[in-house]
Amino acid sequence: GGQASLDRLVDTTAFGLVQDWPFDRVAGVERPKAPQKPLRNIILFAYESTPAKQSEGWGGTMPVTPNLRASLSNALAFDNAYAHVPASNYFLVSAFASLIPELSAVSQPYTRPEFDFNALPKVLNGAGFRTGFFNSSDNRFQNTEVFTRAAGFETVKDYRDWTCETGIYEYTSVSEKFLNTSSDLCTVDKIMD
Repeated sequence: GGQASLDRLVDTTAFGLVQDWPFDRVAGVERPKAPQKPLRNIILFAYESTPAKQSEGWGGTMPVTPNLRASLSNALAFDNAYAHVPASNYFLVSAFASLIPELSAVSQPYTRPEFDFNALPKVLNGAGFRTGFFNSSDNRFQNTEVFTRAAGFETVKDYRDWTCETGIYEYTSVSEKFLNTSSDLCTVDKIMD
C-alpha cells in the first residue's frame, strides 16, 4: 500500500487504539564506509528462534553463539530489528525485498511466491556475485523454493540435497509433512562445498 499504509501504522487512531504502536519513521542507517578491499562474500544468517537477549553481542552471557559474536567485527549488525509476525518465512520478504510483508495468517511466500520485486539476490547477481539459499529444513514449506528462485537465487538447496551423518529429523504427521530438517552443521558443510 506504499506510504499511505505506513502512515496508517503510525496513526494509532486509524485502528481505534489508545496504546502506542511500536512503528515510526526512522532516519535510516548511515551508509558504512567503503571497505578497503572489495567485498568477496556477503552472508546473511537467519537464526530461528534465537532471542537477542541470549545472543552474545546483544547482551547475552551464555556462550551459545560464539561464531556470531566472532563475526560482529566484520559485519553490519542491527540492534533494533523486530519480526512483526512469529513465523520464519515472513522474514524472507523483509530481508530480500526490504518490504513489510502482509499481515496475514499465511505468509506472502506461500500466497504469492512468484510476485515480482527488486530483491537482494537480483541486485547481487547484477553486481557479479553468485547467490545461494541454503536451508536446513524443507524448501517446499510455504513455497520457499519457488519464492527464493523468484527472488533471484541461482542456487536453492535444502536438506533433501545432501546426506547428513547425524540424520534427518522427520515428522510423520500429514499436517507437518514439510517440517523435516537436518542438522545445521550439514547445511554449513554444503555451503562450504
